[in-house]
Amino acid sequence: MTTFPFARRIVSLCDFTGTWASPYKESGYDVDLVDIKHGNDARLVEHGEIHGILAAPPCTDFSGAGAQYWGAKDEDGRTLESLSIVDACVRLAVMTSPEWWALENPTGRLARWLGPPRFGFDPCDFGGWMGEDERSHASYPTQDAYTKKTYLWGNFNPPEKRPVIPIPNDEQQNNISTPRDENGKCLAWNSDEAKAIRSITPIGFARAFAASNP
Repeated sequence: MTTFPFARRIVSLCDFTGTWASPYKESGYDVDLVDIKHGNDARLVEHGEIHGILAAPPCTDFSGAGAQYWGAKDEDGRTLESLSIVDACVRLAVMTSPEWWALENPTGRLARWLGPPRFGFDPCDFGGWMGEDERSHASYPTQDAYTKKTYLWGNFNPPEKRPVIPIPNDEQQNNISTPRDENGKCLAWNSDEAKAIRSITPIGFARAFAASNP
């Protein structure tokens, strides 16, 4: 494993699972996980010396998978609430000028407010960074060999892709689209546990990003 500099502060915003920041923490960085489920709000992070910022604001109100609900969310304030979190993530980067920063979100409409993304990937693009029997969660195939287009905005070095062949689309629809817990039990699509699973950052991507952005 690559050894990274110690005692450098990484702030990982909207990161409940801690997966994206895990390579930094394992290598000795000072990592702050900021998530409302941990009792802290990304909109209330105080400025200070920050080496790098990871941001994964909630995608529910931006993802193309829920495009049919965008109009209703615009009207009832959910879109504005989510944009306030995105704004806080970008504002922290502007105010602290870290060595690098990145904000992640899947295919959808966030580009309307942030402009074109800088980088795009599918989980399978980084499967080569994982062991042959490794996966980010029990719901996913080994080496995260599936597709889910995700984009990054920010100022960072693009991570090196080591792709694996994704499983067929019909298998993805039958297996990945229905999240399962560690015991293989199907979860309700809108359950908190299912949402947490869908928000997990691919391990291969996390490792590649940390290697390119020490």
